[in-house]
Amino acid sequence: MNKQSIEIIGRVVQKPEVQKSKSDKEYSRVSVAVNVKEKNTKGEFEEKANFFDVLLFGKRAVKSSNLEKGMLIRALGPLSIKPYTSKKKEARVELAVFADEFYVFNSEVFK
Repeated sequence: MNKQSIEIIGRVVQKPEVQKSKSDKEYSRVSVAVNVKEKNTKGEFEEKANFFDVLLFGKRAVKSSNLEKGMLIRALGPLSIKPYTSKKKEARVELAVFADEFYVFNSEVFK
């Protein structure tokens, strides 16, 4: 059986909040920005950000309350892709990584 997995390295966008599921399990959603360079219509490279949600569960979710905006993280796990329509009636896609592995660079938060 093959398992689809993605690795992202990016910066925390905002301090995550630990929440509880209906079954009383702790989880958190960490918003992460990943910068990429793309060519614009003039053929020039521009830097833009792609945003991902990283979902953490259990002890990792509890520890995520120590994360701060701007911290550099690495997440590895399966990717969930969910299309939706925004309040402005625009087609959007939510990208979420269910973290099997999670690492914070230069930090004692997850050690």
